Amino acid sequence: MKLTGSYPGLDGSYEILVTPTGTMTVHSSFKYSGAERYAREIGLGFSLPKDCDTLHWERNAEWSVYPKDHIGRPIGTTKAVSEHAEKLPPTWPYAEDNTPMGTNDFRSTKRHIRSAWIGNSALATVGIRSDGKQALRAMVDTDRVCVYVNDWFGGTNVGWGEWITNYGKGHLIKSGDVLESTVRLSLYRRKED
Repeated sequence: MKLTGSYPGLDGSYEILVTPTGTMTVHSSFKYSGAERYAREIGLGFSLPKDCDTLHWERNAEWSVYPKDHIGRPIGTTKAVSEHAEKLPPTWPYAEDNTPMGTNDFRSTKRHIRSAWIGNSALATVGIRSDGKQALRAMVDTDRVCVYVNDWFGGTNVGWGEWITNYGKGHLIKSGDVLESTVRLSLYRRKED
């Protein structure tokens, strides 16, 4: 199926291929026609019901050893909300700090993903397959969970000054540039852990 359309400054299409086995490949291709601008992330995003609050990932990590609760570990599973009483000073790991967008572990970007899944307690799951070149970021929104699979990721958004110092201005997009991305998804029911 091909869907053609536009957004402000972008014209293009989505091509969606769904197979009988429940896999879906989504490819987007949009030509930019606006003024030059810097992007912090380039890729595709999708939304899930808010109860899809469990995220699992496997990635090509930069280092060979990580603490077991490090947000950058190569393999991990986390929940959007960590069940603990709020108090000062904190007695839980940094990864379990809760924010309105989810714990640090849930909402942190997982670079170089090979595979991931996000699902709910009923074990309904969306699987994500990649080649180790994409980054994955999830976050809790007011009425849904948003998932971003990025082909280009330029760092965190702590503050504009820190962003530029650590990561540069971002990826420059010029008028006439074509932005393309492919995401491979699968829908399935997980077995009990």
